Amino acid sequence: MKAVDAQGRILKEGDEIVNFRNERWTFHYVTNRNKIWATTNHGNFTGGMEFYPQVFGLKLFEPEDVASTATVVDGKGVSLELKDAVVKQTKDGHRYVEGFLKAVDLDKIKPEEGAEELLELESMQPYHNILREELIAQAQGGKKEDFSEVEKQMEQFTSTPLHQRYVYRIAAALKYAFGDFDSACINVDKNTISSEEWKKVQDMFFMRHAQMAILYRELFGTEKMRKMFQKAISIAEESAPQGERYGKIVQFLNK
Repeated sequence: MKAVDAQGRILKEGDEIVNFRNERWTFHYVTNRNKIWATTNHGNFTGGMEFYPQVFGLKLFEPEDVASTATVVDGKGVSLELKDAVVKQTKDGHRYVEGFLKAVDLDKIKPEEGAEELLELESMQPYHNILREELIAQAQGGKKEDFSEVEKQMEQFTSTPLHQRYVYRIAAALKYAFGDFDSACINVDKNTISSEEWKKVQDMFFMRHAQMAILYRELFGTEKMRKMFQKAISIAEESAPQGERYGKIVQFLNK
C-alpha cells in the first residue's frame, strides 16, 4: 500500500506532511488498517499516531506488486518493519513476500510523559502479549493457523474482570474528569492564569481530539462515531460561549 499527496508525489519514509490544522508531521508508512503512521514533536507530545489519510489530504493505492507494511516487535524491544515488500510467485503458484527489515530501537522513541508508567502496569501485559502475537502472525503470512497463539491468549483473557480492563480505565478516568463538566469553569481558569500556563494546558490537550475519535470509532463503529461527533460539534457551536462574560468579570475584579 502506498500513499500519494495532492501533487501526485508518492510518499516515502521521512517526508514531511501537513494536516488540515497546518501542523507538520513526518510520514512513515501505511499501516495494515489502511491508515498512515506519522510522528511529530509538538509541545508535550512526542511520538507517533495512526490517522485516516484524509486528515493530510492523502490518497492510498495498492500496486499489484506491493504488499502492505508489517511490523514485528521482538523480545529485545526492537521494532522490525517489513517495508515495500514485493509479492512474488514461484513456478508452482506459491505466493511469498520478499522485502527488507528495518530495525527501529524503541528506546529512542520518546513517549508522552507518564505513558511509560502506564504501559508497564501489570494489567497492560496481557494486551502487549496479544498485540505482539498478532503482529507476528501477520508477518508470517496472516493465515488462520498463524493466529493460533493469538486465539489462545484471547481465550485466556476472557475471564479478566471489567475493572482490570483497559477500556474501563479510560471510562473511569473520563467519568472523573467530566462528571461535573462546566465550560464556565474552564473560562474562569483561562482568565486567571498566565498565558504561559494556558499554553501548557493547551499542549496537554494536543491530539486528544483524535484519540477520542479513534476511541469512539472502536466503541461504536465509524458511522455512529461520525454522527456523534457531528452532533457534538453542533451542540458546541450552538451553546452560549462563556468566555466573553467571564472575561468582563475578571476585568472588573482586577480594576
